[in-house]
Amino acid sequence: MKQIAVIIASGCLLAGASSAFADGEAAASQKCGCWYIGTGVGYSQVSIDDIPPIAGVTFTQSKDENDTGWKIFGGYNFNPNFAIEGGYVDLGKFNLSANITAPISAAFSADIKFSGPFLDLVGIWPVAENFSLYAKGGGIYASSKTDVSATPALAAAFTAAGIVSDSSDDLKGMAGLGAQFDFNRNFGVRGEWERYFSLGTNGSGKGDVDLFSANLIYTFF
Repeated sequence: MKQIAVIIASGCLLAGASSAFADGEAAASQKCGCWYIGTGVGYSQVSIDDIPPIAGVTFTQSKDENDTGWKIFGGYNFNPNFAIEGGYVDLGKFNLSANITAPISAAFSADIKFSGPFLDLVGIWPVAENFSLYAKGGGIYASSKTDVSATPALAAAFTAAGIVSDSSDDLKGMAGLGAQFDFNRNFGVRGEWERYFSLGTNGSGKGDVDLFSANLIYTFF
């Protein structure tokens, strides 16, 4: 009887292990050969340099280095560890303004906007059946726009100095890190950080833009 009990117990353990392995395979297979779409919104941030002191000029300046960013995207999971993803991101609008009080009274403002389509390669690390970490890298075809406005006292001087509204479209790099939690085989959420490198125009200069976002994912099976 003791041997029978041992055999039954061993059989139960083997069956449980087999079931767990099968469940693991099933969970892994859910991320193989499937398409997904998603959308996200979050907090975007850029660092704008201060206007340096100018001899004989008294002024105050203000900066708005944060805005709301959003994106839409779609991708394809080749296997549980690798996906390719593309979409469109709008990183928001940022601003630098100054008011001059001496030797003249004048003001100017510069608005800077970034957006564009992107394509990423995604490396995935499944931590649990419904939770994974990932890293991504790729590029964005960035549309950068700088809109400069100034009072008449400065407008002519700005134009002569080449400080004017301009735009550019450039291929730039990006990278990101994130985590994804799947509620079920179709719906999941992501939290991620992305950095878009060296965005800007000749008028605004170049700088990195960060996006911290929450995203909703739908996977097709």
